[in-house]
Amino acid sequence: AQGIHSRAYNPDFSQWLSVITLSDDLSGEIYDIESVTDAQRKTLRTRAEGNRLFETTGYRAQDVEWQREGGVYWLYIHYTVTRGDQIVGRGLRYLTVRNGMYVVLDWQIANGRFGNKDLAAFRARLSDMTVTESVPEPVRTVKLDAVIPAETSTSALTITGTSGNWTAVTINGVKGYVNSAYVTTTKSDGGNTGGGSKPSGSIGETIVATAKQYMGAPYVYGGMSPSGFDCSGFVNYVYKLCGYSMSRVASSIYNNNGTYVEKANLQLGDLVFFASNSSSIGHVGIYIGNGQFIHSSSGAGCVVISDLSSSYYLKNYVGAKRIAG
Repeated sequence: AQGIHSRAYNPDFSQWLSVITLSDDLSGEIYDIESVTDAQRKTLRTRAEGNRLFETTGYRAQDVEWQREGGVYWLYIHYTVTRGDQIVGRGLRYLTVRNGMYVVLDWQIANGRFGNKDLAAFRARLSDMTVTESVPEPVRTVKLDAVIPAETSTSALTITGTSGNWTAVTINGVKGYVNSAYVTTTKSDGGNTGGGSKPSGSIGETIVATAKQYMGAPYVYGGMSPSGFDCSGFVNYVYKLCGYSMSRVASSIYNNNGTYVEKANLQLGDLVFFASNSSSIGHVGIYIGNGQFIHSSSGAGCVVISDLSSSYYLKNYVGAKRIAG
């Protein structure tokens, strides 16, 4: 399970600072960083070094080490973001474990490199992020108090739509998303938001036709707009255009929304789910018929159509849900 709890951008959206939580078998075993064993710390570092900790392809760890800040263990990760053989971004992460979940402070830049001053400023932000409530097992949740100043100027900002807890905005011609908690809006009666059209036909045909309008839209981690989608952001966006809402992340959609569907009974518009590297569901797409699905792929770097029968998706297929109909 993975979720972005807060994100702040700089004025041109070339940098962003995020608070992220996610979980897997190891975070559940550790449960709290204060009780981590040497063996668990070694396993966690090894997974991070092998790019097996996060459910996102294209991220490549460059430097991983344990550090102690404010009396708390943090796993420091310096990584690059790649698309094919090209580096398209760089990032820094500090990760700890609370209540069975990884709690991550993540800073990513679209260009350039980090310097020593950047690292010092980033480390100082750790004091902004604290867990304010402990919860007993088996509840798998965490409450955060993460104060991330919103540095984006609103003088030339235009709101173009909303989706879940995120508001789509355009500033100086650049499109992006900000947490709706920092935005005050007046809802209009515009109906279809975001520029996509909703074709006529059965609901499954409508969902598929709507999804295909965004073929080639870039993959952006945490993205929920045509300027950039992650996998669950893409299905959320398409379904919202068709009049349906759902949870934000893939694992929550699978566990909380719609009805289960056998693979042999898939229909147009059904959601198909996949898990890799751990038991946690980390990817979702929309079934379009003929054994194919459309999805925002971090590996391809954009929205593409893939075959369910391909070796990777055949091996990692988990199940399907029907949200509409």
